[in-house]
Amino acid sequence: MEVARWEGLGYRNLLAANPGIDPWQPDEGTGLLLPFATILPFEAQPGITINLAEFRLYLIWQHGDFMRVRVYPIGMGREGWNTPEGDFQVTDLVENPIWVRPESMRGEDPELATVIAPGPDNPLGSHWIELSADGYGIHGTNRPYGIGRRVSHGCIRLYPQDIIDLSKRIKRGTPVRIIYRPIKLAISEQTLLLQVHDDFLGRIEDPVREIKKASKALGWENLPQDDVLLSAVKSNKGVPVRMTDK
Repeated sequence: MEVARWEGLGYRNLLAANPGIDPWQPDEGTGLLLPFATILPFEAQPGITINLAEFRLYLIWQHGDFMRVRVYPIGMGREGWNTPEGDFQVTDLVENPIWVRPESMRGEDPELATVIAPGPDNPLGSHWIELSADGYGIHGTNRPYGIGRRVSHGCIRLYPQDIIDLSKRIKRGTPVRIIYRPIKLAISEQTLLLQVHDDFLGRIEDPVREIKKASKALGWENLPQDDVLLSAVKSNKGVPVRMTDK
């Protein structure tokens, strides 16, 4: 987890990219694959797009003749407190927010403070980005080791440095799209790339069929045999892999 935070990566992304390595006590001198490379989700739009399946937030904006993208690892809703999906927008931005314990949390820990002032103990960190999804937002955290994990009551958490950076780049009305897309494809330099993440919500019944569907949407027909595709799904590390050329 220390390496994930040092490198600005999510915990589960780093874990998936390095199977078989003890995340708590790796052997001295162990090499690690740092999963910085990623495929932009097909549904991504200008503004904020959050792909829950890969624990990443994409900020996309126009800069001259080009589209720019910044990628931030996230923490999100744990089991039973799933982060909502859909199209929303930013309704407010608050610096140094005051945390008020939600009614839904009062039964979990009666001794938890009702109000926490801005500062190092505030669960919202230094910034709160309110969404049009009632009660949900994007915020910092005083527990950065939860980034890249399912730990919240549904809100999106960012590293302290990332929430500051993101807050400077958005405004009220910025569109926010939240999706769940474990399988992504892209074409780069006449090569088909495949990126697969853990389907932790169990929505993909047939990953090979999902790959074929996405490939068709891209206009790519030269796919490997089904057994090759299935093997690629099973052996994936959550990073883009080369599948076939034109």
